[in-house]
Amino acid sequence: MRYFEFFDRNDIFRSQDKIKEWIKTSNNYAAETPQDSQIFLFFKTSKQRTYLVATEVRLYCILDDSRTSEPHINWSMGKKELVENGALKISISARNKGKTSGFVDIGEKHKDWLYSKDLFRSKAIEEEMKSFILSAMG
Repeated sequence: MRYFEFFDRNDIFRSQDKIKEWIKTSNNYAAETPQDSQIFLFFKTSKQRTYLVATEVRLYCILDDSRTSEPHINWSMGKKELVENGALKISISARNKGKTSGFVDIGEKHKDWLYSKDLFRSKAIEEEMKSFILSAMG
């Protein structure tokens, strides 16, 4: 194992299927189908991952921290708050924090979420996130 791999190993995190299943623990869970949901990784460090999980009715923000025994649902939003007639109802904006990360705001309620710049080299995070939400929920 090379030095950098020791600090960025995927096997210390839950699988994407387990992250999707975790939405069942939310107070807002409404018998959605986790296996049909879509997942979007937007923050990644050696100790944490942050995902959006989109079902047919809700968008969940989930933090997976390797130092904790379970992932954590930070927040969720209903489809009616996000999408109307195939268009996004909320704004998504990003700004710089430093060399490797930035902040992304997801609507008015969910501001200053860290994102990893290296995950969005070919396309801006705002465009990737908008496309993800619209394709999953639009």
